[in-house]
Amino acid sequence: MRHALIAFTILALGACNTPAPPADDAARQQQDVAAVNAFVDHIGETFNTGNLDAFMQVFTEDAIQFNQGMPDVVGKAAIRKLYEDALAQNDIKVAFHTQEVSVSGDLAYEGGTYDILIRPRDNPAAEPMTVTNRHVHVLKRQADGSWKTWRMMTNGSAAAAAPK
Repeated sequence: MRHALIAFTILALGACNTPAPPADDAARQQQDVAAVNAFVDHIGETFNTGNLDAFMQVFTEDAIQFNQGMPDVVGKAAIRKLYEDALAQNDIKVAFHTQEVSVSGDLAYEGGTYDILIRPRDNPAAEPMTVTNRHVHVLKRQADGSWKTWRMMTNGSAAAAAPK
């Protein structure tokens, strides 16, 4: 009887440590990917309102932005300055086009292209310049379950000319 009780206890404790079924993992992954896609849409929508305070809420305090041909922009305050300067000179609109999303625990990455429309503020009648570039967002899940941009990299979509 004693051996049967020990065996039952071991089986019961083992059942308590059984990982969630794969279906739960797949459902969680789908939810996370949907949340990341919604967050990236929110980044573009918030930026396009022109409300810099609202837009800056998409970044973590220790965020870093890596832009082609520029030094790294380190920290939320420096990122804010980058956008303040750009928006002071130009009316800018952006649209992200996600091509890939992957989530692993509390980190996610999203990559694709984005279209940026730039019109100089000192010449509102000028034809806007439209550029398509590439981007990668590395996002960090926050304590409340939301996502914020932790790292962001952008670069031109045209291939660099071959060296001569």
